Amino acid sequence: MKHLIYWFSGTGNTLAVAKDLAARLDGAELREIRLGVSAQIDDDAETVGILYPVYCWGPPNIVADFARRLRVANRVYVYGVAVYGAMLAGSNAVLKKMLAERNISLSASFGVHLPGNFIAMYDIVPEEKRAALYSKANASVERIARAVRAKRATRIARNLGLLGRYLSSKKYAPMMAQIHFAATTFTVDDTCTGCGICARVCPVGNVTLASGRPQWDTRCESCLACLHWCPTASIQSGAKTKEHGRYHHPSVTVAELFRR
Repeated sequence: MKHLIYWFSGTGNTLAVAKDLAARLDGAELREIRLGVSAQIDDDAETVGILYPVYCWGPPNIVADFARRLRVANRVYVYGVAVYGAMLAGSNAVLKKMLAERNISLSASFGVHLPGNFIAMYDIVPEEKRAALYSKANASVERIARAVRAKRATRIARNLGLLGRYLSSKKYAPMMAQIHFAATTFTVDDTCTGCGICARVCPVGNVTLASGRPQWDTRCESCLACLHWCPTASIQSGAKTKEHGRYHHPSVTVAELFRR
């Protein structure tokens, strides 16, 4: 059985889940969702997973674009895995609706809870809590792998009840319409060494160096990869981030997220 796993990740949570799931699915093929990636699925694929972090109670814009271009045969088992820090909400329902526009059925959906990274609003959870989340995520991925191998249909995975439905159905679209300008809040401290890691991890080429310092354009996905992977914590987003920690998943290296 040929398994394909498409993933998008900024600080490594979703890539960590994708790698773990691929290992449990007899070495499923991993493909990054990036600008210009083909959305034509191989004819011999039997399962296709779309793995993504939850942004504003739904998929990131780059994942939404991929879902709206997807071409896949009706026989293929398509599933979604939403990786969330706090609010899964109805993000999988949003993905299901996007796929339905392509006459594609979302056969199953899942949620995996991992540490959040949106430090413009909150600090990173303590290390002991992170360890507990990694353990629970391990168990979640095993359950997902069993469902995928069996091609088992599931209900839409969600949380927060009516509030989650409201946030995903009413607030997601208008917030994501503004997300490309999120980088207007970014600043860089004098501790910046000009190493260029921020530019290399940006999934959409939104960061460039000018005189050894990062500059941001208006194609931001708000993944915060540039901020969290900066080795000197020189990049800030608003007033709070200077006092907050930085985060990336411990099983993912920065080189795995370098964009070519």
